[in-house]
Amino acid sequence: MDIFISYSRKDEALVCKIQTTLEKAGITCWRDTINIIGSMHWRDKLIEGIDNSSIVLFMASKAAYESEFIENELYYALSIPKKVIYPYIIDDSTFADIPKRIRFALIKQNWRNIKELDFKTGLVNEILTLLGQPQPADILEWKSIHYANTDTDYEGECKDDVRHGKGTYYYANGKRYTGEFKNGLRHGEGTYYLPNGDYQKGKYALGKEQGDFHYYKKGERKPSKIITYERGEKINEHEL
Repeated sequence: MDIFISYSRKDEALVCKIQTTLEKAGITCWRDTINIIGSMHWRDKLIEGIDNSSIVLFMASKAAYESEFIENELYYALSIPKKVIYPYIIDDSTFADIPKRIRFALIKQNWRNIKELDFKTGLVNEILTLLGQPQPADILEWKSIHYANTDTDYEGECKDDVRHGKGTYYYANGKRYTGEFKNGLRHGEGTYYLPNGDYQKGKYALGKEQGDFHYYKKGERKPSKIITYERGEKINEHEL
């Protein structure tokens, strides 16, 4: 078993969604409501679940902090040498909301937060890394999207309705970008076209031009100049 899920029943709706996402990525999970039949020997079953798991995923929340049973699960997991405990805050609680006794017990653990690390990709990838398993390839869909607030359009690959992969973004002023995207930003090889037909080709990093770009005039096969960028700022330009 890959994961033992320690959680509060008050958070069950969200925990179920997270568990489903993990299992779709091939991560096996143990959660008491689906693994314990009846109430006999349930403590033994909990202990067995923790013993047989590689990682104890602590779904941290205000409700979980109040649970004596969850606290006992964590203390037992801590008593097992080299047992990995992964605290993951799933509500709006801050680090200051965590009881000092739990903070002290998990002082060596790397706390993560659902607001900073989404469970659909971030959590899955981190768990797979801890398990020594390869991360799944992105599942991309081809979509045509109109953004009414900016009057712009996009046609290309998306991940969870976000520009990701290859596509073309059409600006309201007649410019367009064709190339690679990552998490909604221009990232990778791309070509930026001007309304007059001129264009430049180069690499983008997190939405900004980076390195040397070859600038082509309309109809020309050879670049007329090279423009060098540093994080989107033009730092050099010379004619060819």
